[in-house]
Amino acid sequence: MGQDKEHATQNSVVLVPTVGSCYRNGWRQLWKNVLELFLILIISFVISLPFAVGRTDGGAGTVALGILLFAYSVLIVGPITYGMAFAYLKAARGDRLKVKDMFEVFRNYLNAVLASLLVDVIILVGIFPLHCRADLLRCGHHRGTYVDNSRLGFTLSRS
Repeated sequence: MGQDKEHATQNSVVLVPTVGSCYRNGWRQLWKNVLELFLILIISFVISLPFAVGRTDGGAGTVALGILLFAYSVLIVGPITYGMAFAYLKAARGDRLKVKDMFEVFRNYLNAVLASLLVDVIILVGIFPLHCRADLLRCGHHRGTYVDNSRLGFTLSRS
């Protein structure tokens, strides 16, 4: 598809969206801010680490720990994830990027928490049917299979 076709309009460059130009622009923006983006990734990883490590399989205090981890996830990890996405968006747009941009989300903290809760609810509603057994969702026979093909000379019954 040849070279990128760039059209200059005053101070900005408009890229014609081809696969090659998108990848070239992405790599160019990444290498301009590689240290800042890597530091933002490390900070986000460290902040979300207690949520990933704190899961247990049972024992005393599991319910309390689960409640604390859920609160930590909703109140801290969710907004930090949105802040990280905001910083990455600024880098992709070519704006000046600072590490503290990932904490800009705390200026509008309530909306970030509500958005995080909304995403969690949508995911849970989508995953719920996958965790239910198929025979609980069926109407009719909730146990086994019954097929009557007496015209063909056989009946299949399984329980």
